[in-house]
Formats: sequence, structure tokens, C-alpha cells
Amino acid sequence: MTDRNSWDMAAQARVSDRWASASANWNRAMTDALLAKAALNPSSVVLDVAAGSGDPALSITEHLATGRVIAIDSSQVGLMLANARAEQFKLGARMACLQADAHAIPVADNSVDRICCRCGFCELACSSASSWIPFCND
Repeated sequence: MTDRNSWDMAAQARVSDRWASASANWNRAMTDALLAKAALNPSSVVLDVAAGSGDPALSITEHLATGRVIAIDSSQVGLMLANARAEQFKLGARMACLQADAHAIPVADNSVDRICCRCGFCELACSSASSWIPFCND
């Protein structure tokens, strides 16, 4: 998808200089809860669905010593911003950004340890989340 859409514009606004400090804290409580429930180990491989401009993928990557995060989203612009932020924070080698539809995730079965989706469930068809189960090792 190369067309600018509402998700692209939202991602750009979220990481713009004007909103950077505020957006860093908007969803902090949800990200903290996600990290607490995910029970990650230092080498976990995590799939972050509907990653947007990179949070919580960036926060998850920071918590992993040797693990990695695969951040997927339909917004190419959002993922470009996420990738730029990962490079800025020296996390780029452990965070991959893939443009993909959550209804057709391009990862192999049993290739991740955890799957997270902080806010994107409300945008997905009800059957999508159950189709993610084969990707997860646990």
C-alpha cells in the first residue's frame, strides 16, 4: 500500500516534533500492562500486530536483551517512522518492520513466542486473532 491514508497521517502526527513528548506517554499504561502480561524472556521473538509508528514495538524491543520484534502494520508511512525511531534508539537490528494486513500475516507457523496487539483489535474482523495462533510457539 503506497497511498496516503488516515493511518499514514495519524502515524506522521504521532511522531512529529510537535507531539513527540505527549505521544510518548499517551498509551504508556497500556504498554506497561502489555509488557507485564506478556511474560517475555530476554530472547523472545514477538509479533506486534497493528504496530503503527512503533509503540509498543519499540518498548518491547528495549525489554529484550537478545530477542527481536516483528512489527506489522498496513501503513507504510507508520512503519517507516517506526523504523526510523528504531534506528534512532539503536534498536534497528532487533526490530523488523513489515507492511502487511493483519488478516494475512506473512510469518511462518511457530516462528514467534508472543503475539501482541495493543490497540488494533478494534479495527480487525472478529476472526482475525484466532487465525494468529499457528504463528506462536506457546
